[in-house]
Amino acid sequence: LPIDTPWFDLHLRDTGLDPSSATILANALRYFDASSKTFIKSLSLSYNPNLGDRGASIIAKSLRKNLSELGMVGCEIGDWGGEVIFQWVEGASNLQMICLGHNPSSERLKAQFNRLARQRLNTLFVT
Repeated sequence: LPIDTPWFDLHLRDTGLDPSSATILANALRYFDASSKTFIKSLSLSYNPNLGDRGASIIAKSLRKNLSELGMVGCEIGDWGGEVIFQWVEGASNLQMICLGHNPSSERLKAQFNRLARQRLNTLFVT
């Protein structure tokens, strides 16, 4: 983002988010991004174990490509949701940090993220 772009952080850690509230949040993110010149720089939804794969995929599909930081630690994200997040990460060229630790994803998916981390040295991956 250009240095003069207005931005803010949105941290909703341990707030009881689930797939239903993820849908509401995703719609709000889409609306906000479409109607505002202010951007979310950092989004943390960590420690919301009821999000699961469904909630994680709903959120990942609503994220802008210019997000700098994403935290979804301890959200019970397995391979299905993790794959959707991975697809977003591949196109998120502004991403500086992603934290996905303490989720039940497979070693195969973690290896996929680690391969991408070796290519994207400007991004910190915590899986």
